[in-house]
Amino acid sequence: VMKEIEQRIPVNMLNKLYLLNSILGLQRDEKGPVVEVKKIQETILEIDRTLQKGEIWKNDKAISELTKQSEEMKSDEYLAPSENRKIAVHGSVYVTALHIAGAVCREAKMYAWEYEQKHGIEELSQVYKYLDQLAEWLFVRAEYLRETEECF
Repeated sequence: VMKEIEQRIPVNMLNKLYLLNSILGLQRDEKGPVVEVKKIQETILEIDRTLQKGEIWKNDKAISELTKQSEEMKSDEYLAPSENRKIAVHGSVYVTALHIAGAVCREAKMYAWEYEQKHGIEELSQVYKYLDQLAEWLFVRAEYLRETEECF
């Protein structure tokens, strides 16, 4: 039973990546606030193809790009904490989808970490790092959209 569970870990991680990719597809709706997620979707598919081949995925550029974008959004005045600013709870389908995508991403990250621990390897460390940064990016982007876009 334990061996069967261990074999399901990478499959579960890939399933979470497929779900994440689908949710991100909602962000490309031309009628709403458009978020450029095509590059993220391409990276998720690249991770999938690499892991399916049994190879090690590495892409420092993708990780640093997400980090840079997150930091830029965090430094924006809309997300800066202020004593005078009242927090309004509102959102749109795009904001909601980003938060759901973040939750799915954190689950995929957990599977990546668990896979590494079970096998005593660091083969997925780039996948783990990317998913960790992507989860942060998704949260910051959702909050940024919530504060800057008209949400219904």
